[in-house]
Amino acid sequence: MNCWRRFGLLCLLGFVPWVVLSAPGGTTYVFPFGLLDGSSGRFLVLTTYLGALGGTVPAFARSLAIGAGCFLLALVSAFAGCLGFSTDQLTGGLLVLAALSQIGLLVGVGGRFHATAIPVGVLLVGFGGIVVFRGATRSGG
Repeated sequence: MNCWRRFGLLCLLGFVPWVVLSAPGGTTYVFPFGLLDGSSGRFLVLTTYLGALGGTVPAFARSLAIGAGCFLLALVSAFAGCLGFSTDQLTGGLLVLAALSQIGLLVGVGGRFHATAIPVGVLLVGFGGIVVFRGATRSGG
């Protein structure tokens, strides 16, 4: 697959809800850059959300921030790969870390808010990381 096409697909993964939270009060879509309330349509940017939590950030919110950071670094790595640097193993590893970091979100939100957490984009990000990494190890890069 063309490098720029693969980079574009990785960018699109950022716009797929990583986790869909279904609770009695409504549905919330969790993206790597923020949260979207399904009932009101209100969007809350991740940095604003973390700031509103105050000094003590719960583990589930930290895992979202860590995953978003890993995903952003994976995008930078993939872009560097398109510029000629061999970064497929780094990109793949960061995508897998971004997906694995969301386990804290899936478990923490379900227990704290009695919500059902459905990992939609997280599975796609993890799968994408495995595909990128496997491609890099097969080609020797």
